[in-house]
Amino acid sequence: FLMKIENLDFSGALKLLSQQTGVALPKRRSEVSAQNPMVSVNTKALKYFQAALEADHGSLARNYLTKRKVQTAEIQQFGLGYSPSTGDELMRAMENEGISAQQLLLGGLVTQDERGRIRDMFRGRLMFAIRNVGGHIVGFAGRSLDDSSPKYINSPQTVLFDKGKLLY
Repeated sequence: FLMKIENLDFSGALKLLSQQTGVALPKRRSEVSAQNPMVSVNTKALKYFQAALEADHGSLARNYLTKRKVQTAEIQQFGLGYSPSTGDELMRAMENEGISAQQLLLGGLVTQDERGRIRDMFRGRLMFAIRNVGGHIVGFAGRSLDDSSPKYINSPQTVLFDKGKLLY
């Protein structure tokens, strides 16, 4: 009732009731802290994806966003970016940041085939940052821009990203 009357989400209604009744809500600890090294890896990857969206090779993704009437402020707010289709640009850029291929594998940002070759997980896709309730980037979703299948790819299960426990 309170959610509808006050136009609040569930947590907002709980907070309001807590204030009105004087019943303290327990502090909910985020499962992922900002000190987790994988949060830093994902943050750097997002910066890379955002820069790639602004670069020349991001024109396909920018045109798609323009057609969908997505504004610049929304691109920033929702952490949109672009992953080039070359297959190793993210990996090379992250290695220049001191991030190892092993860290990228653990974060689900690259994949390794049966012959040991490592490639970017997301190639030629519009990128969406996936955040947890604490606001930390725990994974990514990538949308195909050339109608290839699958249309969307999410980060695989990692220490940060559990699709079954995260509402996205």
